Amino acid sequence: MCVAAAAPIAQIGLAMSAVSTGMSVMGQMQQAKAQKAQANYQAAVANNNKIIADRKAEDALESGEIEENKHRDKVKRLIGRQRAVMGGTGTITDEDDNLDILADTASLGELDAQTIRYNSEVEAYDHRVAGMNHQAQAGLYSAQAASINPLFSGATTLLSGAGSVADKWYSYKKAGVFN
Repeated sequence: MCVAAAAPIAQIGLAMSAVSTGMSVMGQMQQAKAQKAQANYQAAVANNNKIIADRKAEDALESGEIEENKHRDKVKRLIGRQRAVMGGTGTITDEDDNLDILADTASLGELDAQTIRYNSEVEAYDHRVAGMNHQAQAGLYSAQAASINPLFSGATTLLSGAGSVADKWYSYKKAGVFN
């Protein structure tokens, strides 16, 4: 009689285990969906960061070109002032030491302009490398998202839970609870 009275309790226990398994399946599927969505979001952020890095690279080159041209204009004005000062002293500007001074000013000014260009190219390169890194990271996140299958995650949990319910049912049946 004690075993027969246990049948309703065993049935309730099995039913609760089955419901628990179902809830675990749903929870696992929701978690997998959230992980997939997070990975897709991170991929989108990384793609946006790549776009931003590319724009920064272009901006660095454009800014460098503007600064380079400004510097060349500044050097031209300096050479013009040097010529005016030299002319004001009564010396010939295109001979001997005066010519060397003007040539040195032009040469050093061009060296500075080339340095400005080089620095902007290095900055642009750094931004492009950062962009490539962001692009690679986006690829990893996309691959991660593609590898997440909510149905598979739920099925794995379902099989595990169903095995547990079946094991309990078998134990109860063996003990004679359902006779």
